[in-house]
Amino acid sequence: MKMELIEGSKTSAISIVMPGNYPKENTLHTGHGESLKSRILHLYGEETTKHIRLFKKLRIKKTKLLTSLTFLLCCRDHNTIPHFLQFHHHIQSRATNRIYQCTSLALLRERIHQNRRELDSTSRELLNTHLRIANLLSKSDWALIDQLTLIKAMPVGEKSKARQLKKFTRLQTKQHPTTKTIKETVINLSDQKLDDAVYSLLQKGLNYAVTPCSTPIEVILAGVEKAVLSLPVEMAEEARQETMRIIKSSSRPRDNLRKTKRAALKTLKDNMNLTILPADKGNATVVLNTSDYKQKISSLLEDPAYRKLAKDPTDAIERKTTLLLKKSSLTEETHRQLCPAGSRPPRMYGLPKIHKEGIP
Repeated sequence: MKMELIEGSKTSAISIVMPGNYPKENTLHTGHGESLKSRILHLYGEETTKHIRLFKKLRIKKTKLLTSLTFLLCCRDHNTIPHFLQFHHHIQSRATNRIYQCTSLALLRERIHQNRRELDSTSRELLNTHLRIANLLSKSDWALIDQLTLIKAMPVGEKSKARQLKKFTRLQTKQHPTTKTIKETVINLSDQKLDDAVYSLLQKGLNYAVTPCSTPIEVILAGVEKAVLSLPVEMAEEARQETMRIIKSSSRPRDNLRKTKRAALKTLKDNMNLTILPADKGNATVVLNTSDYKQKISSLLEDPAYRKLAKDPTDAIERKTTLLLKKSSLTEETHRQLCPAGSRPPRMYGLPKIHKEGIP
């Protein structure tokens, strides 16, 4: 490819190597045997040459910052700690490891913020230098310098990207060896294939508290009302007011699930063909076909020890209990504490015994 450079009445041809064969700008020569660096110095002076060197330096720096930011974000999203944030300590306990893990993740987030600030500062300085050089050089010379500095930055970015990818893969392999452990704590007995996002979500356990999309005010108030039934009137009213104060001054907590896991949670919730429950023994979560679960429950109810009732006896039992309490010699406060309200019948459920043959 040939490009004509025109400056006043001077016309010269400069050979450009397209991306793939990355040249050094001072190895390019004009048609008169003059190097590009010497030509720019001769035509525009030392100050412009310094600006061009700064422009190339800033472009390379921005490329490195972008690859570094990508590496840090991948570490954050995959719960992986870079070497420079790993603490070496002699106290071996779960609490200590948890403290160091939280500290490392907090420092990782701060390093990401610092990287973004530095990237923003570099981008602004690069733009200012860009505009300054574009005003000093002719249109064709600026296009050439812009292309050459871009060609110079590209291999640096590719090399940095490959190094960061290799480093992340090594850290990920060391800190999260395989997904075998995850799939041992999540037993899929259904006929549906689960993806990695679902496995990662279920590995958190069924007691994992997912951040709600909005504050469940009605649920909180109902729980408080139930709790203050046994308290004196003054203390109950004080508890209600304090609860309302806390609710009004509170803000929604930070989401503790990524978008992929939120989507996986919604998929599981909407899938009526799957039943998810803990194993009878062992810290494992079991995924069953709903039809298989109902069939196993039905086989349990075939035992003659169970019989089907014509209607729910809960309300009748509650009324009888209240009547007995009224006839008793208990004090009014004790009667109020023992009096049942909003009772619900127990629910039958089955837990799969994954350690036994046939998984009963």
